Amino acid sequence: MIKSLKTRRNLIHLCCTLCLFIFLKELYSLQELDISNDYYIDEDIFTHIRDVKFSPKANSIYFHVTSLQGYMKPSAACAVEAAARAHPRKEVYVLFTSPITDSDIVTRRYMSITLKKIQRFRNIKLLRVHLPEYSNGTVVESLLLNNLKNSIFPEQHTADIVKILTLNKYGGVAIDTNMIVLKTLSSLPPNWILKENEIYVAPGIMGFAKNGIGLNVTSAILKEIADTYKPNNLDITNRIVIEKVVQRICPIRIRWDGCKDIFIYPSDEFYPIDNVFGMSFPKAPLSQSAFSFHLDTLTSAVHMVSQDILNTFCPSIYLEFQDNLLVLD
Repeated sequence: MIKSLKTRRNLIHLCCTLCLFIFLKELYSLQELDISNDYYIDEDIFTHIRDVKFSPKANSIYFHVTSLQGYMKPSAACAVEAAARAHPRKEVYVLFTSPITDSDIVTRRYMSITLKKIQRFRNIKLLRVHLPEYSNGTVVESLLLNNLKNSIFPEQHTADIVKILTLNKYGGVAIDTNMIVLKTLSSLPPNWILKENEIYVAPGIMGFAKNGIGLNVTSAILKEIADTYKPNNLDITNRIVIEKVVQRICPIRIRWDGCKDIFIYPSDEFYPIDNVFGMSFPKAPLSQSAFSFHLDTLTSAVHMVSQDILNTFCPSIYLEFQDNLLVLD
């Protein structure tokens, strides 16, 4: 009898152990599945520009994500958030030129977080553009569809060309994904660029109308790009061609405030390096004296200063990534 009871207890214990093992195994499998699903992003997550009868307002703001994986970096999301906060009544469009492709779980996690954060802003619109359709009938169609395959800098060249193409089509303001806007750009005229120095322009942020002189300038830039493109020259699609076109319209060195309805602003109003390098964060002077600054500046700034600036102008993205925001690129 005693032996029978011991045998029965052992069987019960064995069954309980086996059941526990099966339960834990299934639970672990479910957890793995949940983790994967949490960060799964459909490659067609973005509405296509053709499906929304795209007709943006003339004062809209544009960012372009041209990564071949469709990946938007956290620093780019910071730039988008800053622009949206500075312009709550304007539409801020982020145009993706590639679908989101499969990638490692860490990349998917970062992308999932950034998308959730910026989609909370009602004025931020994420859209997908198909380059063959977007460039159809333009002077850069062949370049975008064929010649860029040989580019040493495909992501940057695509961004430069599509940025000008967008302004040519719709007008508005185009901002590179490494530019942080500090205050509204609404006070600026329809057609404006920045000068980096006495010779070159700074192409990181610019505004052009879709008609008149704005259309003439962007059309001329696109033609210059198509005629002079070189796959091994990083600047051939931005500062070089813009400077050539502006020089032809205004045949003097770039030292002026404006010419033929094109306003040219000094770089210190958009690239306030001296202020950023200060030992303490001059929030009020920075936003009062400048419209924007370049994110690359922060990599050399005092750590506390760079974190304070990011926390002020893109707090949602900064809250998630904090010290890693500038190193995840």
